[in-house]
Parts: sequence; structure tokens; C-alpha cells
Amino acid sequence: MAALNPMDEYPMAVSPLSEHSTLSPGHSSHRTTFEPSFRSEDGIAGPELGTGPVNLRATADQLGSDRAAYFPLATHDYHQDKTFAQEGSRSPFGAKLSRGSTVYSNTENEEKSPNVVVPDQHPQRPSLLRPSSPWWWWWEISSSIVSIIAMCLVIAILCVIYDKPASTWTWPITPNSLVAMCTTVGKSAMLVSVASCISQLKWRHFTLGPRPLDHIQAFDDASRGPWGSLSLLVRGRVRVIPVWSLALITLVALGIEPTTQQIIGWQLRETRVTNATAQIGRALVYKSNAYPYPPPSFYWPTAGLLPFQSSIINAMINGPSIPRFICPSPAVRCAWPDFTTLGVCGTFENVTTSEPPVCTYFNSTSNMTCMYSVPTDEAVDTGTTVINIHPPPLGMNMTFMFTGTYEAPGNQEMATHMEGDGWGSIGKLTILRVTDKYIPISRELLPTDDNDLNKYKDNRTTPLPVEMIRISWKWCVRRYHDVTYESGDIVPQGNLTTEKVISTGYTEITAEQPDEFEKLTTLDAKTQFLISPEITTNIQGFLKRLFSNIQLFDRSRWNFDGTGAGGSNTTIDITSFLYDADLKAVGYNIAEEITNQLRQSNPGDNPNATMIEGDAYMQETYMVVRWGWLALPLLETLIAAGLLVLSIYLSYGQPLLMTSNIALLLHPLKGWGDDELRVTPETINSIDRWAEKENAQLISDEKGNSRFVRFN
Repeated sequence: MAALNPMDEYPMAVSPLSEHSTLSPGHSSHRTTFEPSFRSEDGIAGPELGTGPVNLRATADQLGSDRAAYFPLATHDYHQDKTFAQEGSRSPFGAKLSRGSTVYSNTENEEKSPNVVVPDQHPQRPSLLRPSSPWWWWWEISSSIVSIIAMCLVIAILCVIYDKPASTWTWPITPNSLVAMCTTVGKSAMLVSVASCISQLKWRHFTLGPRPLDHIQAFDDASRGPWGSLSLLVRGRVRVIPVWSLALITLVALGIEPTTQQIIGWQLRETRVTNATAQIGRALVYKSNAYPYPPPSFYWPTAGLLPFQSSIINAMINGPSIPRFICPSPAVRCAWPDFTTLGVCGTFENVTTSEPPVCTYFNSTSNMTCMYSVPTDEAVDTGTTVINIHPPPLGMNMTFMFTGTYEAPGNQEMATHMEGDGWGSIGKLTILRVTDKYIPISRELLPTDDNDLNKYKDNRTTPLPVEMIRISWKWCVRRYHDVTYESGDIVPQGNLTTEKVISTGYTEITAEQPDEFEKLTTLDAKTQFLISPEITTNIQGFLKRLFSNIQLFDRSRWNFDGTGAGGSNTTIDITSFLYDADLKAVGYNIAEEITNQLRQSNPGDNPNATMIEGDAYMQETYMVVRWGWLALPLLETLIAAGLLVLSIYLSYGQPLLMTSNIALLLHPLKGWGDDELRVTPETINSIDRWAEKENAQLISDEKGNSRFVRFN
């Protein structure tokens, strides 16, 4: 039989076999060719035997302008009113019948025919059932486009917020919520096309050949959501790769929402504050509030004198004050460039010698005065050479008394000397301090009073051991490097280097510069500072009055009013503090405090202080994108779109019934008797078990009415 030419012939709609039927080639008189028509008990056409030859093909001209459905030929070998499918015949949807299949009629007087061995042939792609348009997929195509657009919007949002401060996002909805909304829309739209594809492939699945009826339920459940898709994949009864892929897409879609929550992260970063600057004080010119120049009168009481002096005393006790700086809110860290400023540097030396003092004992007063020679050697760097100066030793007296009642009765415990030495020096403080005042003393007990401790007599004639300390304060250049301040710090931190300066004369008074200044210059003459005249002398005078000629005697006889036997008349008990203090820390604190005072104006002692600007940094929340978490929703969307294209291709030319339940009503079962369709008990499980055992194929008659025809 010649094949149809699709360009000029249409498959014919075959009517019931007539007396004019002819024998198919190669068949005996008992085997006739036929086209089955259908007539059931209720008047619907069912299979009838042909009685004669029939013309099985018709041209397009014979059929007219309307395209008819294609019903491939089948042969009928009847014996004792039994109907069989010929080997290699096709179902009305164009699929070859499988081996061992039996087609059942629905007439009451027919019996089931035995299985017929049919050559094992693979199903072919079905022909066109009726004219159809690819635009019938417009809803699914639109939903797929919506899902792709939603993913594009997600990518666009992520590109906008990538590595940006959270403060730049001004929308009322957060980026996380916006991305979640887009992915939810995209997922919902994607699942619309996925469900339609699964449902449409169900109809194709049953046109390709006989299938168990429970596959209808499997497809339907898979199109409804993840549970049905998981059931389809786990049970493995429907072995169709596109359907498996669509079911897997539905199942994996459960992870889109949790994955979306991981795409955008939040990270605290340090960012520069753009609307404020950090500031810290420096001094290139020093005019003192405490010691103005020229003074308004011979004696010039100023409001700034007491704050300056009290700040130095307070620094000796509690440490230097915090230098003035500004680290504006909301900054948590500030940084300044390297800078130089005028300052004061302090040095600490222990110049104790082993040379014994020269002592004089006064028998009449039972005391001894010792002269200590304190070394005053110094190396002076003039910039071109280092000069070693060897001035005479400084002689300082200490008096020891031997009429007291305790281990060091009435002994002098400390002596000080304050002086200036030029070369940019503010002052030099020398301190003699007894190191061990509790040395055991030999005593002679008078026999007249055994219990009176006041009768002890000290027979020692050697001086107590002392240490010699020298503290110097000089003007210097302070160079600060990598200065930073972080939240929680007390003062800015950084690296400090110092350089000596020396006095190089005074500036000339001009119309532009009417004030006179003393010049302090580095040894290489590259850096110069200006200070008011007499400032060095005035600060030195205050320190000299504070420290000079202190004589601390036996504190057991010291009165709280500052007077006592052998004590100095003073309002502030500096002597007792110095005796127990860390003298090195005291010298450092005084240098730091004077520096802090001249680097700031109010509070501070220098109206000419300036501010160095730096950068302020704050902790700001940044939006970060974890691109890897976008892979799942993006791949899901693209794969679902690809499977939609594949489903359109596989279903081309077929009616697009998809998820329609009405279509199932219009395509009833054919080949089962009423008793066979009665399932008891009528439960879901019972019906499912029955459907697993029953096979059917979707076949259409000459009128285009499709039925699920029984094939067992």
C-alpha cells in the first residue's frame, strides 16, 4: 500500500466496513481488511466486523476541503465473533500497537479475544489529530516569560545594591523583601507552565501506546505540586524523561524561598564620614594665656595662670590631661596624617654615684650634715658636633639627726634642687632621696628607765643611703606618625619621635608682625617654631618654686597644717608625694601636660594653636550579594523554559487539553463492562490498585471522538 503524500493527500475518515470491502494483500479468505467503527450499548459506535472490501484511502479531492482525522489501517481476523488486532497495525492516534495487545469491543455478545503475538515495534510520533495552533500555549509561554522577567529583575536589583551601603537604599521595602517578592512571582509563574506541561504530556503519553490507567493519576498528582512529583519520581512507574525533569523542577522549587533568603547579606564595614572631619591640635606658635607678653603691668595676675599651674600639679598626681581632638559622631575611628608640633620632652636619669659624701658631725646637736656631689656632665649636640660639658658637680646637703625615737629619727629623707641650663632648656630637677630609712640602728639603753622608748640613744655616725635622680625638661619637636583614635580609647594612639630644638634668637618687630617671638629651631634648621619671650623663664620659675629647697624630715612629727619640727612651710605637700612617687613617671607627666596645654587654646594655654584635619570613619552596614545562592532559582527558571519549549514540540498538532478534567469526561473508558468497572470497596486505594492492572490507549473514531480503549 502506497504511503500518503502529506502535500496532496489527507488521511481519510473511514466509515464502517461494507460489502464492497476487498481482501488485504497476503490474506486468506477468512481475513478481511477493515476499519473499526464503534457502537456501544447506548448507541455509541462500537467495533463491527466488515463484510466486504472497502476503499481504505481517499484523496484530498474526495474528502473535500475539511481535513479529516487520520485513522491508520487495522486488519480483522475473526473467528467465532472474536476481534484481534493485526500485527503492526496502528491505533487511530497513529501509534503502533504493542505486542500481545488485544482490542476489546464493548458489545455484550462479544468475548475477550486471546492475546495475539505482534512484532515488537517502538511507538512512533502521533500524527495530527485536528488542526491546532502553537498559540494555544500563550498562557504557558506568558508565564514562562514572566518568570524570566522576574529573575532578570532580581539580577538587576542585586547589581544595584551590590557592595553598596544600606543607607543608599531609600525604598520603603527592603531589598530582601523585594527580591523575595520577585522570586515568588517568578516561581509561581514557572510552576504554571510546568504543571501545564506535565498535564499535556499525559495525553501524549496515552496516545503513544497502551498505558496503565493509574498513570493518569500520577500525572495529575505531579502537576499539582511537590508531593505528587516526589511520588512520580520515587515510584518510577512513569518512565518519561521530560516528565521526570518537570517533576524534579517542581520538587526542587521548594528550595527557592530558603535560597533567596541567602542571596543578600549584611556586613559592617568602616567607611569614611564625608560630612565631617577629624581634628587634633598642634602648635607652631606659642603665646601663653598664663604668661602673656608683653605683660600688662609689672605684676600681671591673669585668669589663665591658675589653670595652667594646677594642670601641671594634677598631671603629677593623676597623669596628663587628654589632648584636645575631635572625632565627630557617628565616627568610631579617626585617623590623622603625620604632623609635627612644638612640645616639651622630658628625660630621666639616675646619676647615683659610689662616691661617699663629705659629712660633718655636730656633737652638740647630735646631728650630721653630709654634702653629696651630684654629677652634672652632659653631652650637647649643636648640630655640627657633640660637645661634652663637664661642669663642677652639684653639691647637695642632707642632714641626719640622732635624737629621734624611731629607726630614722628626725633624719632628712629627701632634698631637691631646680635650675635651668640654657640650650632650649625649661629646667632641670635634681632629687636626693633616702633609699632605706629603716636600717637597723645600734642603741644604748639608759639604766634609769627600762620601759621608756624615748630614752633610746642612737650611736650610729654613718649617713643613710641615698639615690640621685635628675629630670630635665626641654623644648623639642614632636613628630606624630599613624595617629588614630578608636572608640574606647582614652587618647589618640600613634608613633612619636622627637628632635631637639635650640634657641636661635628673636624675630624682628615689623608692621606685619608687631609681636616679638623667640625662635626655636631644629639642629638642621629645617623646622622652626615661635614662642613668646619669657615663657621659658616663667615656666622654669614656676617649677623651681614648686620643687626647689624641699627638705622632708621625720614625718612622724609632721603636722597636717603643713608645719612641724623640721618640716617646710608649704600649702601643698609636694614633698611627701615625691618621696613615694615614681619620679620617672612624674617627669614624663609634666612634659606631656605642658605639651598638651600649648597644643590647644580653650581649654589650654595657647590661643595660637591650630588644628590638623584628619579622616573620620564610621561603621556602616553594607549590602553584599552572595551570587552562588542565585544559581538555584536562575537554573530552575531557565530549565523550566527549556522544558516548555520541548513540551510544545512534543505536543505539536495535538489538542491542548492539559489540566482539563472536563476532557477526561469527554474521553471515557472503552472496552470494560459494567461489572468490570464496579470497584468495591469504592475507595481511593481500591481504585488505584484496579487502575494499576488496567491498560488503555487513547484512540479516536471517524468522528473525532477519543476514547481510552482497553488494551490488556
